[in-house]
Amino acid sequence: MSKDDLSNPVILDVLKELANIGTGHAVTALSSMIGKFVGITVPEVYLESLGKVANILGDPEEEVAAVYVGYHGELDGGAMVIFDASSTHGLFQALMGSDMDLCDPMGLSMIQEVGNILVGSFVSALATFFGSTILAEPPGVAVDMLGAVLNVLLAEVGQHADYLIVAKTTISIEDVNIRGWIVDIPTPESFKRITEKLGL
Repeated sequence: MSKDDLSNPVILDVLKELANIGTGHAVTALSSMIGKFVGITVPEVYLESLGKVANILGDPEEEVAAVYVGYHGELDGGAMVIFDASSTHGLFQALMGSDMDLCDPMGLSMIQEVGNILVGSFVSALATFFGSTILAEPPGVAVDMLGAVLNVLLAEVGQHADYLIVAKTTISIEDVNIRGWIVDIPTPESFKRITEKLGL
């Protein structure tokens, strides 16, 4: 895949549609779980080389909450949803009715559940579109600096990967807006299958 393919409109359109489907399913699941209306913006989708991910996600020293899910099968890789501190506190207010420390066990459990729904819906949309069987691993949750969180993702699946998919969206629960990033790193073999499926 060449550098120019990173902005290939065919690839970006398909990835945007997958993100749109995945987040749409996630909103339905979240709304059912909490019994409240949940809205979501159309995701902004980026396909980038690993070295440029920090340019998209922001300050590596920023504190974030993240949920990681590895997946394997006909497509292999790992995906993570990242919330900045402000959005995480917004989640606490919207879902639990009060704020709490980012490392509170009850809060971490809630973040893990929400993150698992978002990531799982994205991976499920990927599997459905490509007619592949993908099994997701149990989620893991962490609160740390953005740079440290990304290092975990890269250590898990990024050693030999070249590209990552980033989807930015905003979830609205009542009058609270929560910004989230879904970062997906397919293995090189899986990324090749994706581009071949698109005829590229």
